[in-house]
Amino acid sequence: MVRDGDMLRIDVNEGSVELQVDAETLESRKQEAVQSMPEPQTWWQDLYQREVEELSRGGTFKTMPDYRNLAKKTPRHSH
Repeated sequence: MVRDGDMLRIDVNEGSVELQVDAETLESRKQEAVQSMPEPQTWWQDLYQREVEELSRGGTFKTMPDYRNLAKKTPRHSH
C-alpha cells in the first residue's frame, strides 16, 4: 500500500516504520491492494523474501533483534 512519494517515519531504535498517509487514503488503497508476492528473480530477492520481516514489523532481518544494544554488551576495549 506504500506508493512512490509517500512519507515514512522510521524509528531504528524501536525497529518500526510508520506510513504517513491519512486513514481515508489508506483504506482506499487496502481495497485496491494485491496480496501476492512476485517470484524472486535473483538470490538477493530470495534472501530478502525469506529473511526480512514485513515492513509493518520493522522491515529488518528476522534475527536483527538478537544484536540490538550489542555495544552495551561488548567490553569497552574489545580489540
